[in-house]
Amino acid sequence: KMYSQKVPPRVGNLSASDTVIVPAQEALSADAPPLNRSHHRWIQAQIGSVTKALQSVGIGLIDEHIRHCVQEALVESEEAGRVKIDEATAAIARLIRS
Repeated sequence: KMYSQKVPPRVGNLSASDTVIVPAQEALSADAPPLNRSHHRWIQAQIGSVTKALQSVGIGLIDEHIRHCVQEALVESEEAGRVKIDEATAAIARLIRS
């Protein structure tokens, strides 16, 4: 399998986030009426949804990297495998910190 063959479905996760982000942006725009408590809760829930979608994409990309690049590098040589494992570990650390 090619690494890039699995990436397009993840774009769908990001596209779905637009249906959340655009209404939230409109609610926060200068022209919008003042927000009440229910608006605040709704916007916080939308932020949580987008955050989870982005985390899902990040986890999926790391998973694909490990299954494709790391596995392929390990077949090539132990040293190449170590390099790819280090890359995957760094990616996991970035995801955790974000």
